[in-house]
Amino acid sequence: RVDGPLYLAPGCAPSPPAAPPAPSIPPLTLLPPLGESCHVAAGSGRHALGSVSCEELRVDGVLEVLNDTLVAVRRLRVSATGELRIGSAARPAANVTVYLDHDDCEAAGAADGCLDDGRLVSYAGAVHVHGVAKTPWSVLTADCDACATLRVAECAGWAAGDRIAVAPTGHRAEHYAEAIASEDPQRNFLAAERVVRAVTDPRRVEGATAADGDCVVELETPLDLLHRGAPLHGVPTHAEVLNLDRSVTITGPPIHWRDDERPILGGQGITTVQVGGGLMKMEHARVDNCGRVALG
Repeated sequence: RVDGPLYLAPGCAPSPPAAPPAPSIPPLTLLPPLGESCHVAAGSGRHALGSVSCEELRVDGVLEVLNDTLVAVRRLRVSATGELRIGSAARPAANVTVYLDHDDCEAAGAADGCLDDGRLVSYAGAVHVHGVAKTPWSVLTADCDACATLRVAECAGWAAGDRIAVAPTGHRAEHYAEAIASEDPQRNFLAAERVVRAVTDPRRVEGATAADGDCVVELETPLDLLHRGAPLHGVPTHAEVLNLDRSVTITGPPIHWRDDERPILGGQGITTVQVGGGLMKMEHARVDNCGRVALG
């Protein structure tokens, strides 16, 4: 407390209040490709990864994959000390592709250890994948008879250029006997895949409610069959409509079928595996060209 004049000698000026300590955040550094083996060592801080191509990406530390990235590897392995992050709930990833390459291991001359390729495996580690949220699937709310304009219940996040699939409802058949009695019964059970030309969602307008109408989805090319979206003989019959695109994709080459003419026999695609504890969480991501009879 000072009630009179105060004189400060040189070097005795009062110190400003100490700033609060900065939060402890490990440094974020760019991890370059390391030859044929990309490795994030345990205890080496956080690493950010842009596009990379190598035989194996081994994660023993913390690896964050950046937006607009292609990770092309044959094997992606996360150890018990490792953590792979592709986006977060607060900041979902955009335009990220993880491509897991692999050869046909049942072909003549396949290399030893061939089945180790084409795999994302977490050995008690942590894998977090968060893509941009969107309506994953919806249903038709009106019949579409070889039309190019669909009415669907929900379409949040859908946009021009998205690929969608429309489930079959038996074409014009109204009961099972009709569905299997046509000249080509398989045709009645084929899902249709199309590309979206435009999307209109009146409920995304400020102040709109669900009563303002369904989404209108225009296709680049019309459907070939009748896909129902209205009750049939009093029974709700609504074809499912799936949006096939996500902002994060984990994929590989087309599946190596054991018999191209009989895919029911299975084949060899990519696999994503969590073993021995740990955590693998994927939200709003797509995994395709996946599954294999022989896991390796």
